[in-house]
Amino acid sequence: MISKTFKAKTEFDYDLNIYTITSCENFEFGKSLEIEEGIIMDFDTNDMPISIEILDISERLNLSKDEIKNSNAHMNIKSTKDILEICVTFFIKIHDSEFRQTIDSKIANNFNIPEMEFAIV
Repeated sequence: MISKTFKAKTEFDYDLNIYTITSCENFEFGKSLEIEEGIIMDFDTNDMPISIEILDISERLNLSKDEIKNSNAHMNIKSTKDILEICVTFFIKIHDSEFRQTIDSKIANNFNIPEMEFAIV
């Protein structure tokens, strides 16, 4: 099983309410897959995950856009021949306190993503 950790950059588009986590490594884009409604993952030409885009993030986290703009996030991905698991952990600072919130998704690996464990931090 492939196991890797990549550094990432995060971006929050305030106007469109979209949160993106992208690997800082140079990869050649291969395809985008909608993992579930409003969660799109990009893969390189070798089917390695390189970014995730989460639409309507403030509604998903039940936070205001202003609270989200001061956040950071990490993504962990585990793929087996049957299951694709994604966990995005948000680190949010509000009034000098930091807390975590996660978005988890576990779906059938109908995309033929190779077996792997990835962390994008």
